[in-house]
Amino acid sequence: MAWRLLDAVPLAATSYSAIQCSLITAFRNLGNGRQKRLQTARPTIISQAGSVAYRVEARFRYDLTEPSPPTSVASNASNVWDTAVWDTALWGGAFQTQQPVIGLTGMGPDAALAIRLATTSRTVLVGVDLQFTEGGMF
Repeated sequence: MAWRLLDAVPLAATSYSAIQCSLITAFRNLGNGRQKRLQTARPTIISQAGSVAYRVEARFRYDLTEPSPPTSVASNASNVWDTAVWDTALWGGAFQTQQPVIGLTGMGPDAALAIRLATTSRTVLVGVDLQFTEGGMF
């Protein structure tokens, strides 16, 4: 059995937990001080594990509240150590793209997106497309 040198955790684990990560974009006034109502966001997420659990929420007026954890996480069906067949199994693999369209709520002059992910492989948030409407100053 292989062991990591520093923390004595066996590398041949049969179960694991997804990596939880969260971020918030910079607050922007999107060109002026008028009220903005964020309608939809479409993040572009690429991952080697395929489907990534996510939660995306709008934030206004410098609200730094973290979103609650995503509700679903991918399973460990094919990542068990020392079970692959030589010349058949693939290591890593190509990235798969997700572009979910997510409805948003709220309104304010300065807006940001709070994003939380749960993933089991290398994952990159490439960017986010945002749709919004603009109102008056108050």
